[in-house]
Amino acid sequence: MASFPPSYESKVGVFWDYENCEPPSGVPGYAVGDKIREIALQFGDMAVFKAYLHLPQTLSPKTMALHSELQSSGVSLTNCLQLVKGKDVIGKMISADILAFAIDNPPPAVIILISDDRDF
Repeated sequence: MASFPPSYESKVGVFWDYENCEPPSGVPGYAVGDKIREIALQFGDMAVFKAYLHLPQTLSPKTMALHSELQSSGVSLTNCLQLVKGKDVIGKMISADILAFAIDNPPPAVIILISDDRDF
């Protein structure tokens, strides 16, 4: 990965497709959030750090703890309700938020997309 000197005029937006790229099991949410932030800050000031997921009605205590740790580390969790099966709600929400970020933050803004979905 190329490393650039941080430009404090640069704004960084992190958009994480949590549904398709979950953190490893057993790793605390704050450790994941802090590591992603550490990498993003190499490129400028963190402006947005969002994770997109579908939250079911009931969560296990382990999942609730992970989500709480992520939120405590500054990750904004965006619940993407999937009312119609097969619709890519998360992908569309991420795309819309990236577009809004790009409009609001002129170059040299940096966009970091975390996903394993090849459709982006």
